Amino acid sequence: MTPDQENYIKQLKSHDWYYDYSDDHSVWKRGVAARDRLRALQKDLDPTGDIWNEHAPEGYKMSTPKPVDLLPPVNVKKRGGGPAP
Repeated sequence: MTPDQENYIKQLKSHDWYYDYSDDHSVWKRGVAARDRLRALQKDLDPTGDIWNEHAPEGYKMSTPKPVDLLPPVNVKKRGGGPAP
């Protein structure tokens, strides 16, 4: 683990996840700014969101994208169609 990732984890652990419930506007503004910084770090240091999800409380975890099948399955038939020799 890199020192940057260790710092990222430290910030995740100390983040006020519930800032949005504050009646104090200055607390809310600081929380938004801290969350934005964490998101920027996450994009660079934790692109899968695994570290984020390890330290975020329930309700604040990142959803993992589900794989998308863009093409339907294709049945491939061998040419010749006769019995194998």
